[in-house]
Amino acid sequence: MFNKIIRTDARNYALTILRLVLGLVFFAHGAQKVLGWFGGYGFSGTMGFFTFLFFLFVRFAPMIPMNEIKMMLPQTKVKRGAPGAETTLEETV
Repeated sequence: MFNKIIRTDARNYALTILRLVLGLVFFAHGAQKVLGWFGGYGFSGTMGFFTFLFFLFVRFAPMIPMNEIKMMLPQTKVKRGAPGAETTLEETV
């Protein structure tokens, strides 16, 4: 299976050029992130950005289960009787 993926016909120059261009693009992107080349912020800047995104996520993450629980609970309406009588709950759909 692996040989089928990496096998290239000797006359297929377009695929070779595509692989070289994609390799250069990925190298430039990685050099920006890790080395700070080509106008990138380097390793410390990249890690600072990821840390900022993580703390931003942590700040809003509790809202997700709170909203899920709110949507799962049935909508209820309290029906109050006379003083001293039982209070009943009516489910609205």
